[in-house]
Amino acid sequence: MKLNEHITYEKMGNDLYIMVEDERYVLDNDVAIDIFNLLKAESTKENIKAFVRDKYRLDQEFTDDEKDSYVEEFLTVLKINGIMIGS
Repeated sequence: MKLNEHITYEKMGNDLYIMVEDERYVLDNDVAIDIFNLLKAESTKENIKAFVRDKYRLDQEFTDDEKDSYVEEFLTVLKINGIMIGS
């Protein structure tokens, strides 16, 4: 899994702005930004899920299954919007 080489991105404050063609997207939470950073390093989906489960293990609000589902949904949205390529 990796990012589309035609995107540009910039961190401003706590947010990360991603530009793809004429579209702009904002990542404004830590989990989304962590996933984006892992994609820059071409991490696998399983490594991303493991990272999120481990880093946010003390967060009792969400189960590991819910965290995995978030990763799956987020990666799907990135792919649909042309930010990520691969599966």
